[in-house]
Amino acid sequence: MFISYDLQVICHCGHTVSEPPVPCGTEIKCAYPCVRPRPPCGHPRTPHLCHEDPTPCPPCVYLTEKLCACGKTMVGNIRCSQEKVSCGKVCGCPLGCGFHPCEQLCHAGACAPCTTICGKPRKLWYVIVLSLTRRNFRTKSRHV
Repeated sequence: MFISYDLQVICHCGHTVSEPPVPCGTEIKCAYPCVRPRPPCGHPRTPHLCHEDPTPCPPCVYLTEKLCACGKTMVGNIRCSQEKVSCGKVCGCPLGCGFHPCEQLCHAGACAPCTTICGKPRKLWYVIVLSLTRRNFRTKSRHV
């Protein structure tokens, strides 16, 4: 164990000081409130004690409204710091097949591909896009 005989350990707010000798790795315990700036959201800081770097301040706990992942509903009583919000409803967006709706609950990003076996032919636009994509691929592979 190393001991510093000439350096003080001072907390972030400057109120608490540990005088030498200080064993290496000593964590300072400060009983005063944290004086760091407010969180980026602009809400007042949640009251908490002074702490060392790199320990972050606690996340914002103020309740607010946020748009859900699927973008259809404003969900209330959500902590400001919560990033992923779900309304809990079925997505319902049309899938790539053109016939079936997405059955996943509220989600971010693209819907999963259609896996329903129903025997219906693909919609015309889907067939055209698929055939053009295949034709372009064949043309490029011949010229390479």
